[in-house]
Amino acid sequence: MPHAERLIAQSDVTLRAAARIRNGEAERLDLGVTFIATMAGVPEALKRLSDRHPALQLCVHEGLSGDLERDVLSGAVDLAVLHTPVSTPGIETIEAFREPYRLLVPHGHRLASKASVRIADIEGEKLILTSRDIGPVIYDRLIAMCRAAGVEPVMPHEMTTSLAVARMVAAGFGLGLAIGPAAQVARDMIVALEIEGDVPELVFALCYRPGTYGRYASELCAFLQEQQGPPP
Repeated sequence: MPHAERLIAQSDVTLRAAARIRNGEAERLDLGVTFIATMAGVPEALKRLSDRHPALQLCVHEGLSGDLERDVLSGAVDLAVLHTPVSTPGIETIEAFREPYRLLVPHGHRLASKASVRIADIEGEKLILTSRDIGPVIYDRLIAMCRAAGVEPVMPHEMTTSLAVARMVAAGFGLGLAIGPAAQVARDMIVALEIEGDVPELVFALCYRPGTYGRYASELCAFLQEQQGPPP
């Protein structure tokens, strides 16, 4: 009986906390973000949320999308900004913004001075991507984009984050495919070039548990959409 009573009490606390988050009455908001999201407008959106709710304490947890999905489900974080599609049952998402993929090129490379490139231009170049395990859907789309242009990707190295892709490009390991904000980690050494044609986009979404989408979530999502433009 004591064990059952503890479970009921814990459940009651969780429900009250969810209600405070939903109603915009919480004193603390635990937000999960992917590493690249911190460079794609999320800090600026959080500043606007903080300005609107000065008493709200923000606690930001960085991680990979899959880990953050589980954190949302378990209640370790209240909300998360991550990449879709999600694979964890029992959570919900709303699209916040999109970022197209770019070609990351080191300064001094033959393509670095171009305003835009065709995928055919990278024939024979070593290419760096995040591994398929991290995001199989977007990985397959990037590989398909290369093959549709007649380019068979040569990929001796794979990374776990877009930021690592950018750093490897800066170190001279090859060219990278990542969203533009990733280039900020080495902006003095690499450039993010627009890719011509139909280019995959990384979709960022706000992830939450059912029943917790309320004032903070809607305001944060609106701020992200205003900065990046509404989803197409």
